[in-house]
Amino acid sequence: MLDINKLSLEQKIGQLLVIGFTGTELTKELREHIRKHHFGNIIYFARNLEGKEQIIELSRSLQELVLEVNGVPAFITIDQEGGMVTRIFDGGTFFPGNMAFASVGNPDYTYLEGKYMAKELLNLGINFNLAPVLDVNNNSKNPVIGVRSYGDDPHQVAKFACEYIRGLQSEGVIATGKHFPGHGDTSVDSHFALPVIKHTMERLEEVELVPFKKAIESGIEAIMTSHILFKNLTSDNFPATLSPEILTGLLRNKLGFEGLIITDSMEMKAIAHGIGTAKGAVQAIIAGADLLCISHTEETQEEVFDALYDAVQSGVISEERINQSVKKILSTKEKYKINNYKSHLNQLSKEEMEKHQKFAKEISRKSVTLVKRKQSPICTPKEKTLVISTAPVALNAADAKLQERRTFAKLLADQIGGDYKIIGLEVEQEEITKLVKEAKKYDKIIIGTYNATVFISQGTLVNEIYKENKNVVAVALRNPYDIELYSQVPVFLTAYEYSQLSVQSLIYAMTEPSYTYVGKLPVTL
Repeated sequence: MLDINKLSLEQKIGQLLVIGFTGTELTKELREHIRKHHFGNIIYFARNLEGKEQIIELSRSLQELVLEVNGVPAFITIDQEGGMVTRIFDGGTFFPGNMAFASVGNPDYTYLEGKYMAKELLNLGINFNLAPVLDVNNNSKNPVIGVRSYGDDPHQVAKFACEYIRGLQSEGVIATGKHFPGHGDTSVDSHFALPVIKHTMERLEEVELVPFKKAIESGIEAIMTSHILFKNLTSDNFPATLSPEILTGLLRNKLGFEGLIITDSMEMKAIAHGIGTAKGAVQAIIAGADLLCISHTEETQEEVFDALYDAVQSGVISEERINQSVKKILSTKEKYKINNYKSHLNQLSKEEMEKHQKFAKEISRKSVTLVKRKQSPICTPKEKTLVISTAPVALNAADAKLQERRTFAKLLADQIGGDYKIIGLEVEQEEITKLVKEAKKYDKIIIGTYNATVFISQGTLVNEIYKENKNVVAVALRNPYDIELYSQVPVFLTAYEYSQLSVQSLIYAMTEPSYTYVGKLPVTL
C-alpha cells in the first residue's frame, strides 16, 4: 500500500513531475539528477529508444532507482500514438495513425490496436501512453494535429477513441486523452507559439468537448491539457494548461473528471516564451493539474522543482493542494499495479508480435482511400511513368524522428520500372518549369504531395503538370486536404501518413489489379 504520509515534501513534489532526458541509458549524471530531486516519473522519446533489449534494461534500471529514491514506482510514459507520432521502431509494431484507422470504419479495430499496443508497451516496461488524440480536426490548415485525429466528426472521433481507450486500459496501460479542451481548430502549433481560439462554450459543447465527455464516461484515467488560449472561456487570459476556470471549473467540476490531469510539455514555446516554464508549472498546479511534463532539459527540471518547493514554503500553494494530486497519483499507480512491472518485461512471444504486425499491415492496406477516379489508378510497366514525391520528413515537433527515409517516388518507380524525381517541401519555380517540360515525355505522371495545403508550391507543380499531361495520379502522402489545391486531377488517393508501412500499402494498391479500395475519408473535403 502506497502511503502519502511516508513521503517528504520533496518526494511529493517529485511525484508531480514527468521528466525527459537525453541518451539511451541511466548514466551517473541522470542517476544523481533523479536522486537529488526525487523525480517520480519518466517520459520516453525516440532519442531514448534503440531496441527491445535496451528499452527493457532502461525501464528496469529507472524503476529500480525511482523505487529506491521514493519508495514509489514510476509512471513511464510515451507518445506512442501510431502513425507519424511513433517513438518505438525497433521492439514494437508500427501501427497506422488515427485517421488511417478511422478510414477503415470499424471501431473494433481500434480496440484491438489498444490491446496489442498495451501488451507491447508493458513488455518494454512502459505503463502510461500519452494517447489517444481526442481533437476533432476541423481545420485543414492545422499544422500539428491533422491525421493524428480520427476525423472531423466529433461523434466519430469519440467512437474510435473510446474503443482504443478500452483496449489499452483493459491490458493495464493508462490512456491519456489529449489535448483538452481541443486542439483541432488551430492554425498555430503550440510547440512554437500560443494558439488562440475564440469559440463560445456552446460551440465547444457541440464539437470539441464531445470526445472528452465520452472518454470520461468510458473511464479514461488521464487527460492532457493544451497550451491554447480560449478567449471566451476564461477571464484570466491564461492558456488552458494554466487556467483554473478550464482545468478545475470545466474539466473537474462541469465534466466530472476525477482522473489525472497531465500537462503537455511545459517547455513548449506557448508556455516557455510566455509566463515561463517554472512560473507556469506553479500556475498549472494552482489551476488543477496533477502531473507536469518537463520533457527535455535538466536545468529547467531543476528550476521547476525549486519553484514548486518555494511555492509551498511561501504559501502560494498549500501542501494540502499538493497532497490532492499526490493521492490521485499514488492511487492510480496502485490500481494499475505499477510495482509489478517485472512480471511484464520481455514476456511477448515472437508469434504474438507477428500477429500484431500482420494486423497493422492489414489495417494499413485497408486504409488507402481512392477519393477520386475518372481513370484507372493502376500503374503498370506498360506505361512510361514518372513518379514525383518529396522525401518523408518530420513536419512538427510532435512528429516521430523518421528512422527510414526511403521515398514513395523511388519505391514505386522501382516497382513498375519507371523514372522518379525527388522534390523538396517547397518547389522553386525553376524546378517546376523543368519538371513540367519533363512530364511531356511520359504516358503517366504520379505525384505524391506532403501537406501541400501548407507547402502550396507542391500544389502549383501538380496544376502546372496537369496542363501539359492529363494522365495525372495525385497521392496525398499525409493530409488528405491536399486535393483542395489541385481538385481537377482525374485520380486522387490518400494514405494518411508517410511511413514505410503506408508507402508499401499504397504501392500494393496501385500495382495490384485485384485490389479493392475500402477506405473512406474521415474528413470532409
